[in-house]
Amino acid sequence: MNRWTRLAVIGDSIAAGVREPAEGYEDLSWTDRITRELGTRTLNLGERDLTARRVRETQLAPALAFLPDLAVVVCGGNDAFQEEFDADALAAELDLMVGSFRGLGADVVTLGLFDNTSAGLTGRRFQEVFGPRLRTLNQITRQISALRGAVFVDFSRHPSGSDPSIYASDRIHLNAKGHAIAAEESLRMLAAHADGTTVSA
Repeated sequence: MNRWTRLAVIGDSIAAGVREPAEGYEDLSWTDRITRELGTRTLNLGERDLTARRVRETQLAPALAFLPDLAVVVCGGNDAFQEEFDADALAAELDLMVGSFRGLGADVVTLGLFDNTSAGLTGRRFQEVFGPRLRTLNQITRQISALRGAVFVDFSRHPSGSDPSIYASDRIHLNAKGHAIAAEESLRMLAAHADGTTVSA
């Protein structure tokens, strides 16, 4: 998989690698693990609490200027937590970002987020209000990825999503164990993409 040399990462806290330590696992983010495995020079501009629009406004241009041959775009979770959730606006932002990297000739990785509601860690309001929004985000990301030829790594139906031990104490982000799983699955999908193999996440 040594076809990539320059990795750009843009997005929110997931891109930034927000996590907690977990016993038995190196305290590395999933993008740190990908960088180590691929041996890329990596520019990670991820920053927590940003909406997709703010990611595009503050991170896209410097990421493109880095001239990556591989990019990670992961955002939209914070949009789902806004008082008003505009799915169409979110889709437009994601499409612009993924499309910009693809226009540069870079391969792009996107994510379908883990379903933490299945782990029994969230309250009723989260499940009823934000659960459907996160599922909408995952569907939007899946559709844009298919349209743009991006590598979509779908964690929304991953069996580990129901395991409480992969989450941090805030019950939203992953711990180091969760990041290890995310990296392993992302690398598996990237390997299949490099080989021209069709696999399901």
